[in-house]
Amino acid sequence: MTTSTDKQPFVADAVFIPNSAVSSDRQGDHADPDDCIMLMVVGDNGNANVYTEEKWNNDGEPLCRREWGEFTEVTGGKVELLPELWIVKIDEREWWLDPEVFAACPRIYGVYVFDRRRHVHVCSFEACYELHFLSSDYTESDELQDDESRRDEIHGSIVQGDALSEQVTYWGKADIDRMLANEIEPSGLSPDGKHGGYRLDGIVSVTYADAIEEVREAHGGCLL
Repeated sequence: MTTSTDKQPFVADAVFIPNSAVSSDRQGDHADPDDCIMLMVVGDNGNANVYTEEKWNNDGEPLCRREWGEFTEVTGGKVELLPELWIVKIDEREWWLDPEVFAACPRIYGVYVFDRRRHVHVCSFEACYELHFLSSDYTESDELQDDESRRDEIHGSIVQGDALSEQVTYWGKADIDRMLANEIEPSGLSPDGKHGGYRLDGIVSVTYADAIEEVREAHGGCLL
């Protein structure tokens, strides 16, 4: 039996969401984190025990199990994995048709947020990630950097283009995982011109819909 002296510290990666805490709309399920109980999954996707912090620290019984990707039922609510949100920046310069934007911005990347624990299948057997568009990130030519008025015009054109972009797209899991192998700084682009990404820290929300909205609100007028 694992004892408290040699086991790993409690790190929440799942959550118990009471039925009474859930509200739903067309965006999905919402829940106040203060009404939920953080959990830790100990084991692999096909065979794991799920503990509350108290039970884990005191060698108690698990709340439920995870078997072949599914949590066993818990009375009064449901257990889900916590969202694991990532940002990926994808080179999209070739899709910009505005010749002025194309000439002024040597690099233009779409910035997307997605849950790396959430896989969907869209018209194929391949698992996909659901990417939510946030904005475009770009670099400026030397000429543009020296012309403040022109910079504002180009920025306005990019904001207008972003407003016409698909808000949700689907990419193959393998393709995105290859992009994420190139870890980049949150405030910049890959120095070698490749796609790249990074994991988001500090997400408070416990449901997928709330977590995506939390990132959208935090994103605001600045790049994550």
